Amino acid sequence: MASSDTDEITAANQRNSPFLRLPAEIRRTIYTYICSSMIINRMV
Repeated sequence: MASSDTDEITAANQRNSPFLRLPAEIRRTIYTYICSSMIINRMV
């Protein structure tokens, strides 16, 4: 896949994804919450 193709796909994803339109700080908080939950579930 050419670089321009991946750039177009990335731009389309950013426009169409409600999650990717969230500010980075909120996305990071969600990722942290999800990942910490996964770790806790595996330890149980």
